[in-house]
Amino acid sequence: MKDPSGSPIAGASVEIHGATGSGNKTALADAKGEYRFASLAAGHSKVHLERAGFVTFEAEVDASKTGEARIDIQLKLAKVVESVVVSGKRPGIDPVYRGLRDSGATQAFTVSNLALKRDNGVITLRSGVLAFTPKVGSRDTEAVFLGEGEFACSRRS
Repeated sequence: MKDPSGSPIAGASVEIHGATGSGNKTALADAKGEYRFASLAAGHSKVHLERAGFVTFEAEVDASKTGEARIDIQLKLAKVVESVVVSGKRPGIDPVYRGLRDSGATQAFTVSNLALKRDNGVITLRSGVLAFTPKVGSRDTEAVFLGEGEFACSRRS
Protein backbone atom coordinates (compact mmCIF):
# COMPACT_ATOMS: atom_id res chain seq x y z
CA MET A 1 0.00 0.00 0.00
CA LYS A 2 1.09 3.54 -0.73
CA ASP A 3 0.29 7.11 0.26
CA PRO A 4 -0.97 9.67 -2.31
CA SER A 5 2.63 10.48 -3.33
CA GLY A 6 3.37 6.81 -4.07
CA SER A 7 5.56 6.20 -1.00
CA PRO A 8 5.04 2.93 0.90
CA ILE A 9 3.08 3.02 4.17
CA ALA A 10 4.68 0.86 6.86
CA GLY A 11 2.90 -0.26 10.02
CA ALA A 12 -0.68 -0.12 8.75
CA SER A 13 -3.04 -2.60 10.39
CA VAL A 14 -4.62 -4.86 7.76
CA GLU A 15 -7.52 -7.17 8.58
CA ILE A 16 -9.31 -9.61 6.33
CA HIS A 17 -12.72 -11.11 7.14
CA GLY A 18 -15.28 -13.33 5.65
CA ALA A 19 -13.27 -15.80 3.60
CA THR A 20 -15.02 -19.14 4.03
CA GLY A 21 -13.05 -21.33 6.41
CA SER A 22 -10.31 -18.81 7.15
CA GLY A 23 -11.97 -16.58 9.79
CA ASN A 24 -10.58 -13.13 10.52
CA LYS A 25 -6.86 -12.54 10.11
CA THR A 26 -4.69 -9.53 10.93
CA ALA A 27 -1.29 -8.41 9.64
CA LEU A 28 0.92 -5.30 9.72
CA ALA A 29 2.36 -3.77 6.56
CA ASP A 30 6.16 -4.00 6.35
CA ALA A 31 8.61 -1.20 5.40
CA LYS A 32 7.67 -1.66 1.72
CA GLY A 33 3.96 -1.28 2.55
CA GLU A 34 3.38 -4.95 1.79
CA TYR A 35 1.43 -7.52 3.79
CA ARG A 36 0.50 -11.17 3.29
CA PHE A 37 -2.13 -13.59 4.54
CA ALA A 38 -1.27 -17.27 4.20
CA SER A 39 -3.80 -19.96 3.32
CA LEU A 40 -6.88 -17.92 2.48
CA ALA A 41 -9.96 -19.91 1.57
CA ALA A 42 -11.14 -19.33 -2.00
CA GLY A 43 -14.02 -16.84 -2.24
CA HIS A 44 -15.01 -13.32 -1.29
CA SER A 45 -13.39 -11.54 1.64
CA LYS A 46 -13.39 -8.00 2.97
CA VAL A 47 -10.09 -6.17 3.53
CA HIS A 48 -9.98 -3.43 6.18
CA LEU A 49 -6.91 -1.15 6.58
CA GLU A 50 -6.17 1.46 9.22
CA ARG A 51 -3.21 3.77 9.71
CA ALA A 52 -3.04 7.01 11.69
CA GLY A 53 -3.19 10.03 9.38
CA PHE A 54 -5.04 8.19 6.61
CA VAL A 55 -8.67 7.52 5.76
CA THR A 56 -9.73 3.96 6.73
CA PHE A 57 -9.89 1.76 3.63
CA GLU A 58 -12.24 -1.16 2.96
CA ALA A 59 -12.61 -3.27 -0.18
CA GLU A 60 -13.94 -6.62 -1.37
CA VAL A 61 -11.37 -9.10 -2.61
CA ASP A 62 -11.88 -12.45 -4.34
CA ALA A 63 -9.27 -15.10 -3.55
CA SER A 64 -8.68 -17.65 -6.30
CA LYS A 65 -8.84 -21.41 -5.82
CA THR A 66 -5.18 -21.24 -4.77
CA GLY A 67 -6.08 -18.90 -1.90
CA GLU A 68 -4.22 -15.95 -3.41
CA ALA A 69 -5.39 -12.44 -4.25
CA ARG A 70 -3.56 -9.20 -4.88
CA ILE A 71 -4.91 -5.75 -4.22
CA ASP A 72 -2.95 -2.55 -4.83
CA ILE A 73 -4.03 0.16 -2.41
CA GLN A 74 -3.37 3.88 -2.34
CA LEU A 75 -4.59 5.39 0.94
CA LYS A 76 -5.99 8.91 1.07
CA LEU A 77 -4.81 11.41 3.66
CA ALA A 78 -7.23 11.98 6.53
CA LYS A 79 -8.47 15.45 7.34
CA VAL A 80 -6.38 16.94 10.11
CA VAL A 81 -8.54 18.46 12.81
CA GLU A 82 -6.87 20.24 15.66
CA SER A 83 -8.18 22.49 18.33
CA VAL A 84 -6.47 24.44 21.05
CA VAL A 85 -8.22 25.54 24.20
CA VAL A 86 -6.62 28.36 26.13
CA SER A 87 -7.83 28.98 29.64
CA GLY A 88 -6.71 31.12 32.50
CA LYS A 89 -6.29 34.83 32.97
CA ARG A 90 -3.72 36.91 31.19
CA PRO A 91 -1.25 38.47 33.63
CA GLY A 92 -0.93 42.23 33.74
CA ILE A 93 -4.59 43.10 33.16
CA ASP A 94 -5.73 46.11 35.14
CA PRO A 95 -7.58 44.76 38.22
CA VAL A 96 -10.32 47.39 37.89
CA TYR A 97 -10.95 46.38 34.26
CA ARG A 98 -10.95 42.71 35.29
CA GLY A 99 -13.43 43.49 38.07
CA LEU A 100 -15.74 45.29 35.63
CA ARG A 101 -15.48 42.45 33.13
CA ASP A 102 -16.09 39.69 35.67
CA SER A 103 -18.57 41.34 38.03
CA GLY A 104 -21.74 41.19 35.98
CA ALA A 105 -24.28 43.98 36.00
CA THR A 106 -26.77 44.34 38.81
CA GLN A 107 -29.30 46.16 36.60
CA ALA A 108 -29.47 46.55 32.82
CA PHE A 109 -31.83 48.52 30.59
CA THR A 110 -32.36 48.61 26.85
CA VAL A 111 -32.14 52.22 25.67
CA SER A 112 -32.98 54.03 22.45
CA ASN A 113 -32.16 57.67 21.59
CA LEU A 114 -31.31 58.66 25.16
CA ALA A 115 -29.58 62.09 25.34
CA LEU A 116 -27.39 62.88 28.36
CA LYS A 117 -26.46 66.60 28.60
CA ARG A 118 -23.69 67.98 30.78
CA ASP A 119 -22.18 71.46 30.47
CA ASN A 120 -21.50 71.95 26.75
CA GLY A 121 -21.52 68.26 25.79
CA VAL A 122 -24.22 65.82 24.77
CA ILE A 123 -23.88 62.03 24.78
CA THR A 124 -26.61 60.37 22.72
CA LEU A 125 -27.10 56.65 23.23
CA ARG A 126 -28.75 55.61 19.93
CA SER A 127 -29.48 51.95 20.74
CA GLY A 128 -28.02 49.40 23.11
CA VAL A 129 -27.88 48.30 26.72
CA LEU A 130 -27.06 50.52 29.68
CA ALA A 131 -25.86 48.43 32.62
CA PHE A 132 -25.28 49.71 36.13
CA THR A 133 -22.42 47.87 37.80
CA PRO A 134 -21.56 47.22 41.43
CA LYS A 135 -18.59 48.85 43.18
CA VAL A 136 -15.23 47.41 42.09
CA GLY A 137 -12.45 47.56 44.65
CA SER A 138 -12.41 51.08 46.05
CA ARG A 139 -13.89 52.63 42.91
CA ASP A 140 -17.50 53.50 42.32
CA THR A 141 -18.58 52.45 38.86
CA GLU A 142 -21.74 54.00 37.62
CA ALA A 143 -22.75 52.52 34.28
CA VAL A 144 -21.48 50.80 31.18
CA PHE A 145 -23.08 51.25 27.75
CA LEU A 146 -22.82 48.68 24.97
CA GLY A 147 -24.29 49.76 21.64
CA GLU A 148 -24.30 52.65 19.19
CA GLY A 149 -23.95 56.23 20.35
CA GLU A 150 -22.29 59.57 19.72
CA PHE A 151 -20.74 62.44 21.64
CA ALA A 152 -21.07 66.08 20.62
CA CYS A 153 -19.41 69.07 22.25
CA SER A 154 -20.10 72.72 21.48
CA ARG A 155 -17.93 75.76 22.23
CA ARG A 156 -18.74 77.79 25.27
CA SER A 157 -19.90 81.31 24.53
